[in-house]
Amino acid sequence: MSLMMKEVSFRYPQGAFRFSCDAFSVSAGECVVINGANGSGKSTMLKLLVGILRPDKGCIYCDNDDTKEYQLFQFGQKIGYLFQEPDRQLFASTALEELTFLPLILGESERTHTERAEGLLATFALKRLEENSVLTLSRGEKQRLALCALLMQQPPYLLLDEPTTGLDEYARNQLGEYVRDLCSSGVGIVLVTHDHACASWADRIISLDAGVVAA
Repeated sequence: MSLMMKEVSFRYPQGAFRFSCDAFSVSAGECVVINGANGSGKSTMLKLLVGILRPDKGCIYCDNDDTKEYQLFQFGQKIGYLFQEPDRQLFASTALEELTFLPLILGESERTHTERAEGLLATFALKRLEENSVLTLSRGEKQRLALCALLMQQPPYLLLDEPTTGLDEYARNQLGEYVRDLCSSGVGIVLVTHDHACASWADRIISLDAGVVAA
């Protein structure tokens, strides 16, 4: 099982930037780190993988399914995407509500989703803030909460765009341990970062140079 790009190219409607990838994949249980200079196309690559952008040419496969006909919600069922700016994906009033409102809408039992939410908040040192307004959280706390919200849905693949931004050394190490635990449980992770410390989390490191993917 894998999330895969094959002979993909993409150009924004306005501007000369072009993204190109002959072949890329992340397998279940694997962590792939993507590095490259600012403007090299790292975020573009993640947005193509999660369906926010659609390739001009080529194919993207998720567990052997061609995602050409996927709706965005179908991508969301398989792939969790952490934006660089956590404010873009936080909607609820409090930290706990952020993790429980979607499972509640989907009809999951309150006990089940509350236990999972409180466990994640404890893991990422947010338990004491569970009743706090999301607006009062720091940048690093929001980043961790947005990641918790993704993990609540238990997607088989995670795309993390600069997940260590705003985290201190302790929180960064804690995130690294959790990434390794997730991979051990079979989750495939693609992690975009400038943080060299994250290299130790990777099974493979891929470089992007001016929009071109190279091993």
